[in-house]
Amino acid sequence: RRKEREAERVQALLAAGKDVYAGERDNAGMPDISHLCDGKGRPLKHNRSCHVCTQGNASWRGGFFQPLGCSKCEKIYCPRCIGNIQGKPYAEHKEEIDQFIEEHKLSYECVCCENKCACQAKEFEPLEVISSSADKCAVLRVSAKHPFKPGDKVRVTGHHGSCRDDELKKGEWAVKQSLSPTSFSIELDLRKGGGKGGKVEMVKLQKHKRWGWAGATGFGIQKDAPAGKKYCPPAKRPSGAKDAPPSKRQAAAGKSKVEAKPAKAHLTKQWPQSSPARGRARAGA
Repeated sequence: RRKEREAERVQALLAAGKDVYAGERDNAGMPDISHLCDGKGRPLKHNRSCHVCTQGNASWRGGFFQPLGCSKCEKIYCPRCIGNIQGKPYAEHKEEIDQFIEEHKLSYECVCCENKCACQAKEFEPLEVISSSADKCAVLRVSAKHPFKPGDKVRVTGHHGSCRDDELKKGEWAVKQSLSPTSFSIELDLRKGGGKGGKVEMVKLQKHKRWGWAGATGFGIQKDAPAGKKYCPPAKRPSGAKDAPPSKRQAAAGKSKVEAKPAKAHLTKQWPQSSPARGRARAGA
């Protein structure tokens, strides 16, 4: 029934002219985990997106390729992230990673089940929020040394205070600046008031990025590339390369610049000490 509802929603979006993925979203070749149950007692099914980078068939548009599913939980891992976890970028070790997936596709035990995942690291455990205040942006003070750097995404839960502080609990916020080992600011204008309590934690994807398991640390498959085609990162500029010649617009802009004219002589004339004109000028002043 769920698939029928999804198909109806996709068809409605396509009819409205939206660019929506209409292919198969489930992944084949997964180990059987139907003997396991979720929190509601239902047979467990594998997720549709990678646990590390959150990409799936719908987001990669057919370039997701064969992911590796865990035999003890519902998590799956795309080839790119498997390579990053092993320290072998997929673009450079494609055959080796593909062989690893083929050999372990029915017996793989993921890093989460081994308690070795970045999202389980003690350095990223939730921190208690002592207080929040407004100083152009929200400033949070926590109970222990924080691991946050500018640009990290964090989520705040259980915080209470002024009505404006309720916005802290909505969505994810980027860290703006680390003010001290136990305080930092985020990209949110509290305007007034403050609060206390609750916890703050780095979001799961940000933890994986900090460990180099997701993001630009490993080049995978281009989103819209045909199957089997590698993603080639942009070529870096050679260190000895010369700058390109200026365009016509840049050349015209350079010509239009007028050099500063020297000051007029009568404004820079140095009067001699015994000059009568200097004496008259002083008397007039």
